[in-house]
Amino acid sequence: MPCYNAAATLSEALESLALQTFRDFEVVAVDDGSTDATKEILETWARQDSRCRVFSQPHRGIIPSLNAGLALC
Repeated sequence: MPCYNAAATLSEALESLALQTFRDFEVVAVDDGSTDATKEILETWARQDSRCRVFSQPHRGIIPSLNAGLALC
């Protein structure tokens, strides 16, 4: 899941994923150099739910972020 300055909607998106009836999944979130609280929100979720992994990188854009996430999978 690529994330860039998504603090306003990120918790709601992660909560929606966490509440799915299918429980065997992993969220690989790539913080793409956000300047808001995105990274902190992701790290908080990762501490609370082992299915959430967080990777941070300098801002590169959506395609490099997607590719970084794919490589982590």
